[in-house]
This record gives sequence, C-alpha cells and structure tokens, in this order.
Amino acid sequence: MSTFYIAPAFSNQAGQCRIVRHDRRIKNPARHHREHQEEWKEAGLMSSQGRLVCLEASAMMAKIFREREPLAAGLVVYEGCP
Repeated sequence: MSTFYIAPAFSNQAGQCRIVRHDRRIKNPARHHREHQEEWKEAGLMSSQGRLVCLEASAMMAKIFREREPLAAGLVVYEGCP
C-alpha cells in the first residue's frame, strides 16, 4: 500500500509540482512530508496547468491521476486501498 502526494512547489519558477510516494499509507501526508521528506521518493511531476507530466507507477495509478485532472498541490492518492 502506497501514498502518493502532490507536494506544493517552493517557487513558481519551474512551473511544476513534484509528485512523491511513500511505501506506507500515511494519514496526514502534508505534515509527514514536511517533517520526514527523506522518507518520500520522487514519483513524478505535475505541470502548472494541473496536468500529469510523468509518473513512475502502475498504469492504473496513472489513469487515476489523469481522471482527476486538473490536478492540484495537496492531492493525495492511495494505491492498494479497497
């Protein structure tokens, strides 16, 4: 079971937000990511228009993200949850 989280950008210069993944289900991803960034792995990118740019995950997860476009920072998606 994994947690995917779109982390807010620190600046607007790059025009994109990072999508990060944790190997466990995290109840409060925003706080956990702020406090334990080293436990999260880079998983993809979201454009400033809210589109999925790339994602290292299953085809099903990519489909779930695309169905939720336009994406926004703070979005949380759980993989492997009933």
